[in-house]
Amino acid sequence: MDSERQAVFRSLIASGRSQGYLIRAEAEKMLPLELIDLEQRNDVFDMIADMGIVILEDRPTDAALAAMKVPTTNERPTTAVPPLTHAGPPIGSPLVVLRVGAEGGEIRLIAQELTTGWRYRYSTLDQTNRWLDEGGTDIRSQSNWVYDWQAALESLDRYPWAVLHPIEVHPRFASRVLDAARARLAQDRSTMRAAGRLSEWTARCKE
Repeated sequence: MDSERQAVFRSLIASGRSQGYLIRAEAEKMLPLELIDLEQRNDVFDMIADMGIVILEDRPTDAALAAMKVPTTNERPTTAVPPLTHAGPPIGSPLVVLRVGAEGGEIRLIAQELTTGWRYRYSTLDQTNRWLDEGGTDIRSQSNWVYDWQAALESLDRYPWAVLHPIEVHPRFASRVLDAARARLAQDRSTMRAAGRLSEWTARCKE
């Protein structure tokens, strides 16, 4: 990738991360045809969406932004930690419930069995800086623990995990993961993309 195209991608990603989304028309103005032709633009937008940056047709209202729950670079997980009296000691090692990959990194949902049930948190690995800057460091982060499955999904929904590429699903959670992915893909406006991803999730969850 030449330096001009690299600079364009870096600028787009930085803008998308700072506000949590990109407006398609504004983003297209940042993609000069002499560098990126019309056919390549869709690939660029798909790559950006895989990084968790939402591509919108119009500027969202404050209410729409709140509903999107889009993460930004400076945002940290804010899931509250329940009182310690709600959680017993661990009785097993943490395991990966699901792992999804995207251009530039991956997202995992981690579970650990306790004497009182299960606890969950997600972790992210962002390698975009290394990819863009050729030598930048990876960015790793993780959320606080939550103590029920629904809370785990709500926490993970900060990212569009269901439309990303499923890499791994733990057999113990396969049924619940597939149900959750199916519900989220049903809301995807891109029918073909949703159908393709659902097929991938189905195959992965039945391995």
